[in-house]
Amino acid sequence: MKTSTRITLVKRVADGFEKLSIGALVLGLFQFNYYAIAVGISCFLISLTLTYISEEFK
Repeated sequence: MKTSTRITLVKRVADGFEKLSIGALVLGLFQFNYYAIAVGISCFLISLTLTYISEEFK
């Protein structure tokens, strides 16, 4: 697998985690579900980490 293909794949996965984090945070805030808030925050942190890694190896 080429490096550019891997970077693109990591960016797409990071985008997916970002969308999942927004959905989980909205669900958790409106339904007072603290587990969903924790999942949303952790998905957002994973997204930030993956974005940093993809920019670092660019």
